[in-house]
Amino acid sequence: MSAGVHRLANADLEVGVDLDRGSDVVSLVDRRTGVDVMFRTPWAERAEQVARRGSLLGHGGSYTAWLESYAGGWQLLCPNAGPPTERAGIVHGFHGEVSLLPWTLVDGDGASARLRVELHTVPLAIERTISLQGPVVAIDDVVRNLAPVPVEFDYQHHPAFGPPLLAPGCALETGARTYVADPGPHHWRFEPGEALAWPPAADGEDALDTIPSRDRPRALLGWLEDFAEPWAALRNPELDLGIAVRWDASVMPYAWLWQELAATEGYPWYRRAYVMAFEPSSTPTDGPRRTSLRLEAESELAAGIRLAVCGGTRPIRSVDADGGVRFADA
Repeated sequence: MSAGVHRLANADLEVGVDLDRGSDVVSLVDRRTGVDVMFRTPWAERAEQVARRGSLLGHGGSYTAWLESYAGGWQLLCPNAGPPTERAGIVHGFHGEVSLLPWTLVDGDGASARLRVELHTVPLAIERTISLQGPVVAIDDVVRNLAPVPVEFDYQHHPAFGPPLLAPGCALETGARTYVADPGPHHWRFEPGEALAWPPAADGEDALDTIPSRDRPRALLGWLEDFAEPWAALRNPELDLGIAVRWDASVMPYAWLWQELAATEGYPWYRRAYVMAFEPSSTPTDGPRRTSLRLEAESELAAGIRLAVCGGTRPIRSVDADGGVRFADA
């Protein structure tokens, strides 16, 4: 079938899936409000052209090359999440091969699709089912090792959210009990690798569970762990709109928390981006606890994630395995 953006829709949602680049969810529109909850980069139109036609620039590494074709949205990061890393004699580029590859549309109808991709840097194939179930986007992946030898890899979802959903005063809620600051240079006001009870104590716009205004810029990376239940949510009370994510903690026991809120002056942000992401992950961001999944010879694993669109005025208590949102006042 032809490549491009494949559209899914039901009474609650309209979703665009980019088959040319990573099966990224490039748009996720709540039909009640008309709001697309996904982040789009300031260079999104160019990124979409690069994904289809290739770059004319000479890049010094996989980081800048990946970002040139990053239009925003929701990626799968595999076999690597984060900076380039070497395994079994090959260097895996920034955020991995899967997020750059074209995927094959196997079949689908108006509200669901089956997709497939086969990797080159590791002997893995991924078969994906994406479906709309009321106000919930359900993604179920089966990762297969095609080789008679074991394979190590990362597996991570990277849904990023931007305006108008993301705005000053938005609330972050989660089933995590601990936040760990990135051990590298992106730890904001925390010590590198510092572990704190969620939410870390602070007042006003310095609180990590509240989105600040653009005149209080923030660039942050770390991860959530020690989940009572594996879920996270972002609520905008002004729009009465929120998103809530639930995932398979047996494969993804962590969730990276990334915020780039009009802070970074250098490439590629230049203080133009206002974005945050909850990123369910098989590994912490970095440091001595960084780990890999291991898939034995000719075996497979399954992993699922649910993203629900919901109201934004009521605090969330939990998110069910099927994506059902439970509010604290219910």
